Amino acid sequence: MQPDEKWIFGITPDTRVGKAARYSLRLRLDAIWKLLPLAAERSHEDIEYIHQLRVLTRRSIAVLDLYDPVLRRKASRRMRKTLKQIRRAAGDARDMDVLALNMKDDAEPDHEVLSARVARLRRRAQRPVRQIHRHLSRGKRWERHVGRLLRKPRGRRRERGRERFRPWACRRMKKIVRDFFRSSPETIHDIEGLHRFRIEGKRLRYAIEILAAAFPAALRVEVYPRIEALQEKLGEIHDRHVAIRRFQNWAAETDNRSEKNQLLRLADADATRLSSLVEEFRAWWSPKYQADLQRKFRKIVRRAEQRC
Repeated sequence: MQPDEKWIFGITPDTRVGKAARYSLRLRLDAIWKLLPLAAERSHEDIEYIHQLRVLTRRSIAVLDLYDPVLRRKASRRMRKTLKQIRRAAGDARDMDVLALNMKDDAEPDHEVLSARVARLRRRAQRPVRQIHRHLSRGKRWERHVGRLLRKPRGRRRERGRERFRPWACRRMKKIVRDFFRSSPETIHDIEGLHRFRIEGKRLRYAIEILAAAFPAALRVEVYPRIEALQEKLGEIHDRHVAIRRFQNWAAETDNRSEKNQLLRLADADATRLSSLVEEFRAWWSPKYQADLQRKFRKIVRRAEQRC
């Protein structure tokens, strides 16, 4: 996905919500179907194929979640299940790619055995990506899933879809922003709390990408980069935390003393880096910074509501 493709353009504040939902889903799902064969068969050429596939599935699930009340229920459930299968397959492969990159950055002379293990696990992780691509290609399964999802719903869901986009987007954004700030952990050293906060940050980030057309440009130009920076910082903390647990688990499984010591050294090195990253985040995500960001959100949503 190119940098500008994350934004949902082509929707106006007066677009009906149902039409906006179908348009947004078509954009996201078409992008996945273009990328899936590259991730399945040519990931050795560029590891970004796998990375972008995982990101795209998350963005597509975010569209499903946001517009769920105006979509066909059964088709939406089926597509969500399919997207989660793609995300899990791409996630395992991406985790090995990130681990390999981190080990390359922290390279030591005796990493050969461990590098071979990571390479072997990475090859194994590629199989599910190929399998799901082949499964969805048979009998045009993907096209049929998408076609059912994009049909207009009936009854109450169809009625909800007739609302104008801007007032609906304002209500959704206010709730997501409120949930985001409430999820900020009380102590910055709560790693699990930071992970939950990261998930709410993703939800907010993807919502901004989907709903930006309803709001002043300041949401996209001034606020979004801050949420993006928060995600990058929390993402690196999460990656290090996962790597520590993985190295420790591998060390417990091996009887090779040299390999065990190597794994424990890597875990210790990542623990030191993790501590540093948490302290950097604590200094950046200060009460003053949070209060300023909340004010910006309130101002932007208020300006949008005044135009309803």
